[in-house]
Amino acid sequence: MPSRRARAAAVPAMRRGVTMLASYPSGDGDHGIVDGRSPFVGERRASVLGVLAAVLVPVFRDADGRLRIVLIVRTDYGLHGGQLAVPGGRHEPGDESLLATALREAHEEIGLDEVEILAELPQVRSGPTNYEVHAFLGRVPADVEWRLDEREVAEVLTPAVEELADPNARRELLFTSAHWPEGLLVDGIPVGDRVLWGMTLRLLDQLVPRLVAGEFDDRL
Repeated sequence: MPSRRARAAAVPAMRRGVTMLASYPSGDGDHGIVDGRSPFVGERRASVLGVLAAVLVPVFRDADGRLRIVLIVRTDYGLHGGQLAVPGGRHEPGDESLLATALREAHEEIGLDEVEILAELPQVRSGPTNYEVHAFLGRVPADVEWRLDEREVAEVLTPAVEELADPNARRELLFTSAHWPEGLLVDGIPVGDRVLWGMTLRLLDQLVPRLVAGEFDDRL
């Protein structure tokens, strides 16, 4: 069994040759497995259902021990302009696996160079854009110095997991952006003056209860 932390020789960073750290699961989970193969293996496949994409959900504990999730605010550029998201994007031909896609995107978008992968999460679907999104949970250092790709990322937010888990926070909210200047009523959670909704919220709807329950506490 590979160690919990393995040098990026196992998962090379694309394009920039950056050394990343990754941790691989024991293989006893089946989340994200398609046709008996896991995205961890490095299998490249064409999806008949949608466009392959991968995201990283970075988490860390702050100085007070509170568990926080790293979210990005998309710039007005692109299909999801103005929305809250986690780092990630389309699987490219040079990516050896979907995990490599998630790590590459996290590096390119927010300068993340060191990640310990804790779990492969269930797939989610981005309906309007037809993306089949594979997600990975990763622990990152609490003192990361974010380096934003200003073309794609406007801001980094780090809400506490307990805040996202608060049932009273969930309600109908008005989301506005350059694409929706008059506003769009959505089922969401306020994060500062932003609105968490859509695919990212659906992804966290599955993950946050597991974090609150302490499923990964022995590695966080």
